[in-house]
Amino acid sequence: MNVFQTRVDTDSLALLDDEKYAAPLVAAARILLSTAQHLRASDSPPDKSDLDELAFHAALAFAMHGNFPSARAAMSEVSDGYFQSSDTFRMVAAICDPGGKFVHIPSDGVFEAFRLAWRKVFRNPSQAVREQTFLRAMETFTATARSGSMTEGALVLGGRMAAHQAKRLATANLLKLAPEIPEWFVINAVKSGMVTLLPPQYIL
Repeated sequence: MNVFQTRVDTDSLALLDDEKYAAPLVAAARILLSTAQHLRASDSPPDKSDLDELAFHAALAFAMHGNFPSARAAMSEVSDGYFQSSDTFRMVAAICDPGGKFVHIPSDGVFEAFRLAWRKVFRNPSQAVREQTFLRAMETFTATARSGSMTEGALVLGGRMAAHQAKRLATANLLKLAPEIPEWFVINAVKSGMVTLLPPQYIL
C-alpha cells in the first residue's frame, strides 16, 4: 500500500483504473479483508480491535484503488467502537464511504467541520464550490491526523490518496464532463446515494 500512497495527481490516479497496474494494491485489500473474515470465524478469534484494524485498512486500500463499493463493504465490518476514540479514523471512514453514515449523521467538533466540507464535495452542483470544500476538508483531515497518534499520522498519505480518488470519481463531475446526461439524472443519482462512480463507469 505504501508504494501507491503518494499518487494524488490525476494522471497517476487514472493509471489505477487498470486493475493489472493496480494488482498489488487490490491484492493487499483482498488479503487484509479475507484475513479479517477468516480470523473472525475461527474458533479462537483475536481481539476485536485487531480484526477491526484489518478491515479498516482493507477499506482504505480499496478506496485508494477507486473501488468505493468494496471500500464501503469492508468498512461495514469495522465495529462502531473502533471509531469512538479517533476523529481521524472517522474521517478516513467518511473518505472511504462518502455516501455513508459518517457523512450523513451530524456530529461535533473538528469532525463536524470535516463532515460538512466533505459532504459538499459530492453534492454541490458548483465545481468551484466542490474544489474549495475539498481543499478545506483535506486541510482539516491532514491537521487532525498529524496532531494525533503515530497510527493516525500514518493514515495521512493513504487517506489523501483515497480522497483524491473519490473527488476524481464523484458522480457530480458528470454535470460538466458529460453534459449530454440530463442534470436531473445526475442529481437524483447523488441523492440516491451513488456519489461516486466505479473507474469503468468514469471511463465510459
